[in-house]
Amino acid sequence: MLSAIGKGLSFILKKPGVYITGLVLTLVQGGVFLLADPYLQPLVELGTFEYALQDPVAGIIAVLALLLNLSISIYLLAWVSHQIHSESNVQLGVNALRLSVLLLLAGGAWVFVSNALAEAVLSENSIISIVSLLLALGLGILTLFALVKWMFTFSYLGTGASIKEALAQSWHFTQGKGFHALALGIILLVITTLLSGIQDLVLSGVSEELFLLGVGALFQSLAAVYGAAVLGSAIQMGLHEKSFVKHARRR
Repeated sequence: MLSAIGKGLSFILKKPGVYITGLVLTLVQGGVFLLADPYLQPLVELGTFEYALQDPVAGIIAVLALLLNLSISIYLLAWVSHQIHSESNVQLGVNALRLSVLLLLAGGAWVFVSNALAEAVLSENSIISIVSLLLALGLGILTLFALVKWMFTFSYLGTGASIKEALAQSWHFTQGKGFHALALGIILLVITTLLSGIQDLVLSGVSEELFLLGVGALFQSLAAVYGAAVLGSAIQMGLHEKSFVKHARRR
């Protein structure tokens, strides 16, 4: 699985057009964020529900902007995997939109529960505080477990799987490979952090929004496409291993 680190880079070098597509989609995301920024800032400060109650129209615009950008991100990750596997009849756009809705709902519920536990931890009642702290730790462990088990979901969407199938296949693929998957995720996180650091150095002292958008997109699209290529290569190697094992058993 870890050998996919090199295969992901090799894939991008062989097919630079994939990176260009990722760059275009990232620029679209940046444009959406720039246009929706007046609506997104209050969303971050107040929270979805309170913001929606204060200004329903602005709240809807902010949520739609988040939904659009999340859909583009999922589409890009699945599309890169699709280029690796060269599958046909893949409904990437529809599946990306559906999964975006599910993730927004799940993410909203997670934030709500996390905030409630964070407030309860600060309670003057020691019992409530301790129980809330234990629950918060449990939620963190479950979140990490879910992220590792489902980290290949977007890649499996690119193979033609439905959302339900992609979730199940990612869960099965990481069976017995949890530490390898976690290590792969940490390596990708380190690489992304390094790219982000280089981006910050390049853009230090720059205030022009369009320049920030363009240069930022160069690094962000590279991180996204490379990460998707690594994950797509990892499941491709796993699929080939399964095919080889089945063939060997038949013989």
